[in-house]
Amino acid sequence: MAQYAQYNHKILEIGSGGGEQIAHLAVQNPASFCLAVEPFMNGVGKICQHIYNGKMPNIRVYPDSFWHIYPDIPDGFFDTICIFYPDPWRKARHYERRMITKTKIADISRILKTGGELQFATDDTILLQSVMVDMYMARNQFAWVNSGPNQFLHRPPQFIESRYETKAIEQGRVPVYLQYRNI
Repeated sequence: MAQYAQYNHKILEIGSGGGEQIAHLAVQNPASFCLAVEPFMNGVGKICQHIYNGKMPNIRVYPDSFWHIYPDIPDGFFDTICIFYPDPWRKARHYERRMITKTKIADISRILKTGGELQFATDDTILLQSVMVDMYMARNQFAWVNSGPNQFLHRPPQFIESRYETKAIEQGRVPVYLQYRNI
């Protein structure tokens, strides 16, 4: 990661899927370093297409689980971490597989700069409830950025509508966008 320290702004997307969002962020922030973490090869291939077709030298792809690269990430390295539409792992026995849990919040906080933002989106009500409770319990590490009671129902302007969001809306589910600042 040291080779990317010269970038003024660093963005991590965990579970990049087809790479639409990270490609959009890379274009919007050409002086930023963007790291897409995606364990599925179909997604990795699509991200590589975005990089090649869009000539985006500021994106790198890690083709495996985020938790495999996590130990190599320096403290306070990223300015923004995005987790959009992760697998909800709905059953209680699968709780620890979720990207945001009581125990993983401190890990995410460690690699996020003080003042950095965690952006989270989901359309799954069980996952949403779990994340909101866990993040509330971690209020000494993260502050909720959403300014109004309904702001979480509106996609932040810096992000695009992904195919997961489109699918959720078509199926009658309501996407929710949570923003937190690392304290």
